Amino acid sequence: MENKSGINIAGKTRDFRWVLLSLLAMFMTACSGHHISFKLDEYDFIDQELKKNIKSIVVVEFGKEPDVPLDIYFKDPNGVSVPPYVDGKMKPVEAQCDIRILTHHHEYYGQTEDSLQNQIKACCVLAGHICYIYPDDRYLEKTGRQRKISFSHDDNVVCDCLEDEVWLNMVNHNEVQIVQSFR
Repeated sequence: MENKSGINIAGKTRDFRWVLLSLLAMFMTACSGHHISFKLDEYDFIDQELKKNIKSIVVVEFGKEPDVPLDIYFKDPNGVSVPPYVDGKMKPVEAQCDIRILTHHHEYYGQTEDSLQNQIKACCVLAGHICYIYPDDRYLEKTGRQRKISFSHDDNVVCDCLEDEVWLNMVNHNEVQIVQSFR
């Protein structure tokens, strides 16, 4: 009994599903991009008030791009000097910064994203953003969960976007204030 839902290819009847799968495979190999997927250890803030305060900054500063991951860097206890610019103009005194948050457009970094799992060891979630972090036990603790990071990367596309960034200063242990914003 012959399969009536087939297509005749080179004198042989093929199941329609196999033809579709073959065409899909050819299409996927013709694309220059590829899919990247890995798991990261998930962390959470020890101080939930600090988390709430940083989250409010993330909502305001990065809310227009909710699907873009963020990089969060915690600086030494004394902070670091931020560049002395405001709106492209020099400002009189350099301020100190304890936390730096910036967008992470995968296309902006190109093929270096292929090894992202070797560069970033952990993540947290703030206001729906996956945040790539370098675990700092002063502020973060491991949850015991892992988060799957998954994105597609097109080798021929380079994002012409700029990485937006915000520099924060911690006040009274768990309050934050924006020192500088490049948005």
